[in-house]
Amino acid sequence: FSSLFSKTRRIYHVMDLSRQTRRVVIRPVDVMKPFFFLLTIQIIILTLETTITPLKYMKHPVGSSVDQFGRHTSHQGFCIPKNDNDLALTITLASLRLFFNTIALLIMIYYAYCSRNISTEYSESKWIALMLFFIFQLYMVKI
Repeated sequence: FSSLFSKTRRIYHVMDLSRQTRRVVIRPVDVMKPFFFLLTIQIIILTLETTITPLKYMKHPVGSSVDQFGRHTSHQGFCIPKNDNDLALTITLASLRLFFNTIALLIMIYYAYCSRNISTEYSESKWIALMLFFIFQLYMVKI
């Protein structure tokens, strides 16, 4: 996700500065800054989720069918917080992660939209827009 954001931002800045007829120089560090910023935010939030509110996997049998050894053949599993009072904090941290990802997604959509009219030789914004649409669909399913 961070690399797609950096790539979209780079294309946007190249096209934006070229409209102003200025020389465009984008160094690797210019691409790495937003990449590492987004990556660091994700790592911090996921580390907090894992250390403060660890999850445990719960598996429950679904239906009454059993195999020849008496084991249930269908199960449904999901993760829940180990402590019941950690549910609010788990939801808060997941919402915070969703918030940052949504903001980054909206910025990427803006960058892809602004750089949609570049020549076919350099045009990746259509593919990036398609990828962003798929990511947006995943967010809607996740919610």
